[in-house]
Amino acid sequence: MANVWPQSAPGEAVRTGLVPVLLAAVLVAVGCARATQGELTVSAAASLKGALTEVARLYESRHPGVTVHLNFGSSGSLARQIEHGAPVEVFVSAGTREMDALERGGLIDPATRRDLLSNRIVLVRAAGSSVPIRGWEDLASPAVRRLAMGTPETVPCGQYGREVLEHLGLWDRVQRELVFAKDVLQVVSYVKTGNADAGIVFLTDSRDPALQVVAQAPPGSHRPVVYPAAVVKSSRHARLARQFMSFLASHEAMAVFSRYGFVVPEEGK
Repeated sequence: MANVWPQSAPGEAVRTGLVPVLLAAVLVAVGCARATQGELTVSAAASLKGALTEVARLYESRHPGVTVHLNFGSSGSLARQIEHGAPVEVFVSAGTREMDALERGGLIDPATRRDLLSNRIVLVRAAGSSVPIRGWEDLASPAVRRLAMGTPETVPCGQYGREVLEHLGLWDRVQRELVFAKDVLQVVSYVKTGNADAGIVFLTDSRDPALQVVAQAPPGSHRPVVYPAAVVKSSRHARLARQFMSFLASHEAMAVFSRYGFVVPEEGK
């Protein structure tokens, strides 16, 4: 026999306890809805700013109720923030050195770590610049007064750039002209504004129409450019963080990264 609610006179529901039961049901439903919501803070290399911002907004559209807060900067600086307890769920570095240090310190979940993307190193100057730079060797010319690059100690692009210059025998010869930047976006700014005659950046950063690529780094002149990503062990929303990591590796996200010029894994294309 089907259960039938007994009919009650107006106001009787309060006396019989029906309202508390209904209220409890509503609270359970609200609680379930809130369980699907949350906030994520993602710290990522500055060179990912355009692409990752688009990917994060795409993720939010697929997961209503979840908000992704993006924190961009040099990978070294971001890693130090995590070491000092910054509330971060996911870290995406532009180099393995910073991620390796966090893993050795037990600050990331190694089971979630994956190499997400790759990139290339290029030498750029401002579009329309009259400074005679046709290749890496021209950096040693007196005509080049300022060469911008990321600080090697904290900026992966600067680390790769130094490796290229050392490989070509130019590191000692360009010391007088070096202008160090806090991240690769500042290198781009220095070149575009004429505060540097040339700059060493990632290929993805050179897509700015105000820049002209002079030369790519020769094969074998630096370590492979790898962007590792991982969930931070102290994450307050570990489940959402792992979900976001999965989305970063999805075909949908990889299509965005590829459009911005990043090298994506074959299976992600």
